[in-house]
Amino acid sequence: MRVRVLYFSTLKAATGGVGEEVIDAAEGTTLELLLVRLTQRHPMLADFRASMMLTRNREWSEAGAVLEDGDEIGLMPPVSGG
Repeated sequence: MRVRVLYFSTLKAATGGVGEEVIDAAEGTTLELLLVRLTQRHPMLADFRASMMLTRNREWSEAGAVLEDGDEIGLMPPVSGG
């Protein structure tokens, strides 16, 4: 299956400027397993993992979510305002 991964803000910088990419993944892959793979591909993402916010198909998601073919995954740093 294939999923599209979008990197926002400082996470885009952590990938060396990659804003999005399509990843082939095995059936049953969770968002957490995808993150492990993405961190291997872009090691600087590890610095953000503890506070990274995740979306699946434009809705907030937990790392244990099982991915489906065609999912759009968004990775973003925490947002603050004031």
